[in-house]
Amino acid sequence: MKSWETWLIWAVLCCLLMLELWLLAQTIGAEGMQTGWATWISSDLHGDLMADGTPFDEGNATIAAANNWPLGTRLYLESIDGRKGLTVTVRDRGAFEHELDLSYRAFSFFEDPAKGWVELKIDRGR
Repeated sequence: MKSWETWLIWAVLCCLLMLELWLLAQTIGAEGMQTGWATWISSDLHGDLMADGTPFDEGNATIAAANNWPLGTRLYLESIDGRKGLTVTVRDRGAFEHELDLSYRAFSFFEDPAKGWVELKIDRGR
């Protein structure tokens, strides 16, 4: 193999690596947090048993449902602007594709529930 061919292969590999790092940076912020969308759990489910066996309380600001983290996982949530933060515990599962469903109280800490969706920073490490 000629030296220019070796150089070309290395250049292509470096470009692919840079692209992958750029894509990763789109998901994970500078502080190690990922961003994701959250909705709130319907009030109709108030009192129903969650996946962890405890009753759902829409007024408890520490309740979250998630499909990407094990039950019992504590997540630190932060508003995109960094002005508000709250720790929740994954206690339920759901039929959804976004990152989290939050109790009404947890959701309303970040956004007016009438909006329906909120983008948050999510950190499992705290």
